[in-house]
Amino acid sequence: MEQHKPNNKKKCQDAMNKKAQPTEHDVKGMQQEKDDADAHSSEQSTATAPGLDQIQELQTAIESLRKEHQALEDKYLRLAAEYDNYRKRTVKEKSDLLLHGGEKTLFALLPIIDDLERALQHIDASESIEAVKDGIMLINTKFMGYLKAQGVELMEPIGKPFDMTEQQAVAMVPASEEHPAGSVIDCTKRGYKLHDKVLRYADVVVTQ
Repeated sequence: MEQHKPNNKKKCQDAMNKKAQPTEHDVKGMQQEKDDADAHSSEQSTATAPGLDQIQELQTAIESLRKEHQALEDKYLRLAAEYDNYRKRTVKEKSDLLLHGGEKTLFALLPIIDDLERALQHIDASESIEAVKDGIMLINTKFMGYLKAQGVELMEPIGKPFDMTEQQAVAMVPASEEHPAGSVIDCTKRGYKLHDKVLRYADVVVTQ
Protein backbone atom coordinates (compact mmCIF):
# COMPACT_ATOMS: atom_id res chain seq x y z
CA MET A 1 0.00 0.00 0.00
CA GLU A 2 2.83 2.36 0.71
CA GLN A 3 4.41 1.73 -2.75
CA HIS A 4 1.32 2.55 -4.88
CA LYS A 5 0.80 6.11 -3.50
CA PRO A 6 3.75 7.72 -5.40
CA ASN A 7 2.63 6.10 -8.66
CA ASN A 8 -0.86 7.49 -8.31
CA LYS A 9 0.48 10.97 -7.56
CA LYS A 10 2.73 10.88 -10.59
CA LYS A 11 -0.10 9.77 -12.81
CA CYS A 12 -2.24 12.66 -11.59
CA GLN A 13 0.59 15.11 -12.18
CA ASP A 14 1.17 13.78 -15.69
CA ALA A 15 -2.53 14.06 -16.47
CA MET A 16 -2.64 17.65 -15.28
CA ASN A 17 0.47 18.57 -17.32
CA LYS A 18 -1.00 16.93 -20.37
CA LYS A 19 -4.26 18.80 -19.90
CA ALA A 20 -2.43 22.16 -19.46
CA GLN A 21 -0.58 21.84 -22.79
CA PRO A 22 -2.77 23.08 -25.70
CA THR A 23 -3.45 20.71 -28.51
CA GLU A 24 -2.90 21.53 -32.18
CA HIS A 25 -6.60 22.07 -32.56
CA ASP A 26 -6.59 24.57 -29.69
CA VAL A 27 -3.65 26.43 -31.21
CA LYS A 28 -5.40 26.73 -34.58
CA GLY A 29 -8.57 27.94 -32.87
CA MET A 30 -6.69 30.58 -30.92
CA GLN A 31 -4.85 31.73 -34.06
CA GLN A 32 -8.15 31.96 -35.95
CA GLU A 33 -9.66 34.08 -33.16
CA LYS A 34 -6.64 36.38 -33.24
CA ASP A 35 -6.86 36.75 -37.02
CA ASP A 36 -10.57 37.51 -36.81
CA ALA A 37 -9.96 40.13 -34.11
CA ASP A 38 -7.19 41.76 -36.19
CA ALA A 39 -9.41 41.79 -39.28
CA HIS A 40 -12.29 43.35 -37.33
CA SER A 41 -9.98 46.00 -35.86
CA SER A 42 -8.65 46.78 -39.35
CA GLU A 43 -12.18 47.14 -40.71
CA GLN A 44 -13.12 49.50 -37.88
CA SER A 45 -9.97 51.54 -38.46
CA THR A 46 -10.71 51.76 -42.18
CA ALA A 47 -14.32 52.76 -41.53
CA THR A 48 -13.50 55.51 -39.02
CA ALA A 49 -10.39 57.01 -40.57
CA PRO A 50 -11.20 59.82 -43.07
CA GLY A 51 -10.25 59.22 -46.64
CA LEU A 52 -8.27 61.58 -48.87
CA ASP A 53 -11.40 62.93 -50.55
CA GLN A 54 -12.94 63.79 -47.20
CA ILE A 55 -9.80 65.61 -46.10
CA GLN A 56 -9.76 67.64 -49.30
CA GLU A 57 -13.44 68.53 -48.86
CA LEU A 58 -12.77 69.69 -45.29
CA GLN A 59 -9.81 71.77 -46.41
CA THR A 60 -11.91 73.35 -49.17
CA ALA A 61 -14.70 74.17 -46.71
CA ILE A 62 -12.22 75.69 -44.25
CA GLU A 63 -10.67 77.84 -46.98
CA SER A 64 -14.13 79.00 -48.11
CA LEU A 65 -15.06 79.98 -44.55
CA ARG A 66 -11.77 81.81 -44.13
CA LYS A 67 -12.39 83.86 -47.28
CA GLU A 68 -15.95 84.61 -46.21
CA HIS A 69 -14.73 85.75 -42.80
CA GLN A 70 -12.12 88.00 -44.40
CA ALA A 71 -14.72 89.52 -46.73
CA LEU A 72 -17.08 90.24 -43.81
CA GLU A 73 -14.27 91.77 -41.79
CA ASP A 74 -13.28 94.04 -44.70
CA LYS A 75 -16.92 95.09 -45.16
CA TYR A 76 -17.24 95.88 -41.46
CA LEU A 77 -14.09 98.00 -41.49
CA ARG A 78 -15.32 99.97 -44.53
CA LEU A 79 -18.71 100.57 -42.93
CA ALA A 80 -17.08 101.68 -39.68
CA ALA A 81 -14.86 104.13 -41.57
CA GLU A 82 -17.80 105.50 -43.60
CA TYR A 83 -19.90 105.97 -40.45
CA ASP A 84 -17.06 107.77 -38.69
CA ASN A 85 -16.67 110.13 -41.67
CA TYR A 86 -20.44 110.71 -41.75
CA ARG A 87 -20.49 111.47 -38.02
CA LYS A 88 -17.65 113.97 -38.31
CA ARG A 89 -19.28 115.63 -41.33
CA THR A 90 -22.64 115.89 -39.55
CA VAL A 91 -21.06 117.44 -36.47
CA LYS A 92 -19.29 120.02 -38.66
CA GLU A 93 -22.49 120.83 -40.57
CA LYS A 94 -24.40 121.36 -37.33
CA SER A 95 -21.65 123.57 -35.99
CA ASP A 96 -21.61 125.63 -39.20
CA LEU A 97 -25.41 125.92 -39.09
CA LEU A 98 -25.32 127.28 -35.55
CA LEU A 99 -22.61 129.77 -36.42
CA HIS A 100 -23.75 130.84 -39.89
CA GLY A 101 -27.40 129.73 -40.11
CA GLY A 102 -28.66 133.33 -40.11
CA GLU A 103 -26.15 134.55 -42.69
CA LYS A 104 -28.64 134.68 -45.56
CA THR A 105 -31.29 136.36 -43.43
CA LEU A 106 -28.88 138.99 -42.12
CA PHE A 107 -27.44 139.69 -45.55
CA ALA A 108 -30.93 140.48 -46.88
CA LEU A 109 -31.34 143.07 -44.11
CA LEU A 110 -28.26 145.08 -45.09
CA PRO A 111 -29.96 147.14 -47.85
CA ILE A 112 -32.66 148.22 -45.40
CA ILE A 113 -29.99 149.27 -42.92
CA ASP A 114 -28.31 151.26 -45.68
CA ASP A 115 -31.59 153.12 -46.36
CA LEU A 116 -32.04 153.82 -42.66
CA GLU A 117 -28.53 155.25 -42.37
CA ARG A 118 -29.08 157.54 -45.38
CA ALA A 119 -32.35 158.75 -43.89
CA LEU A 120 -30.65 159.57 -40.59
CA GLN A 121 -27.91 161.50 -42.41
CA HIS A 122 -30.45 163.69 -44.26
CA ILE A 123 -32.78 164.43 -41.32
CA ASP A 124 -30.86 167.49 -40.17
CA ALA A 125 -30.36 168.79 -43.72
CA SER A 126 -33.97 168.28 -44.76
CA GLU A 127 -36.22 171.34 -44.71
CA SER A 128 -39.45 169.37 -45.15
CA ILE A 129 -40.87 167.10 -42.48
CA GLU A 130 -42.94 165.45 -45.19
CA ALA A 131 -39.79 164.35 -46.99
CA VAL A 132 -38.46 162.78 -43.80
CA LYS A 133 -41.80 161.09 -43.21
CA ASP A 134 -41.88 159.70 -46.76
CA GLY A 135 -38.36 158.36 -46.35
CA ILE A 136 -39.25 156.58 -43.11
CA MET A 137 -42.43 155.16 -44.64
CA LEU A 138 -40.41 153.85 -47.57
CA ILE A 139 -37.98 152.11 -45.24
CA ASN A 140 -40.86 150.63 -43.23
CA THR A 141 -42.57 149.33 -46.38
CA LYS A 142 -39.34 147.78 -47.57
CA PHE A 143 -38.73 146.14 -44.20
CA MET A 144 -42.26 144.75 -43.97
CA GLY A 145 -41.88 143.33 -47.47
CA TYR A 146 -38.74 141.58 -46.35
CA LEU A 147 -40.52 140.06 -43.33
CA LYS A 148 -43.37 138.84 -45.54
CA ALA A 149 -40.85 137.18 -47.86
CA GLN A 150 -39.48 135.32 -44.83
CA GLY A 151 -42.96 134.02 -43.93
CA VAL A 152 -43.64 136.57 -41.19
CA GLU A 153 -47.23 137.82 -41.08
CA LEU A 154 -48.46 140.90 -39.23
CA MET A 155 -51.62 140.40 -37.11
CA GLU A 156 -54.52 142.83 -37.51
CA PRO A 157 -56.66 142.27 -34.41
CA ILE A 158 -58.49 145.63 -34.13
CA GLY A 159 -62.22 145.34 -34.70
CA LYS A 160 -62.20 141.57 -34.37
CA PRO A 161 -63.30 139.30 -31.48
CA PHE A 162 -60.66 138.65 -28.87
CA ASP A 163 -58.65 135.48 -29.63
CA MET A 164 -56.56 134.24 -26.73
CA THR A 165 -54.56 131.92 -29.02
CA GLU A 166 -53.02 134.97 -30.76
CA GLN A 167 -53.57 137.90 -28.37
CA GLN A 168 -53.19 138.84 -24.74
CA ALA A 169 -55.40 141.44 -23.09
CA VAL A 170 -53.48 144.20 -21.34
CA ALA A 171 -56.53 146.37 -20.56
CA MET A 172 -60.33 146.06 -20.31
CA VAL A 173 -62.86 148.82 -21.14
CA PRO A 174 -66.65 148.89 -20.95
CA ALA A 175 -68.50 147.64 -23.99
CA SER A 176 -70.69 149.87 -26.14
CA GLU A 177 -73.13 149.59 -29.04
CA GLU A 178 -70.28 150.15 -31.46
CA HIS A 179 -67.95 147.75 -29.68
CA PRO A 180 -69.78 144.79 -28.07
CA ALA A 181 -68.23 142.80 -25.26
CA GLY A 182 -65.23 140.72 -26.22
CA SER A 183 -64.11 143.01 -29.05
CA VAL A 184 -60.57 144.28 -29.60
CA ILE A 185 -60.62 148.07 -29.86
CA ASP A 186 -56.90 148.85 -29.69
CA CYS A 187 -53.47 147.19 -30.09
CA THR A 188 -50.62 148.46 -27.93
CA LYS A 189 -48.03 146.06 -29.31
CA ARG A 190 -48.30 144.33 -32.65
CA GLY A 191 -48.25 140.57 -32.92
CA TYR A 192 -46.62 138.44 -35.59
CA LYS A 193 -46.95 134.90 -36.91
CA LEU A 194 -44.36 132.82 -38.69
CA HIS A 195 -45.89 130.29 -41.08
CA ASP A 196 -49.16 130.17 -39.10
CA LYS A 197 -47.28 129.86 -35.78
CA VAL A 198 -47.43 132.71 -33.28
CA LEU A 199 -44.07 134.45 -33.25
CA ARG A 200 -45.20 137.11 -30.77
CA TYR A 201 -48.60 137.64 -29.12
CA ALA A 202 -50.35 140.95 -29.73
CA ASP A 203 -51.09 143.16 -26.71
CA VAL A 204 -54.65 144.39 -27.07
CA VAL A 205 -57.39 146.33 -25.31
CA VAL A 206 -60.65 144.39 -24.99
CA THR A 207 -64.21 145.42 -24.17
CA GLN A 208 -66.19 143.72 -21.41
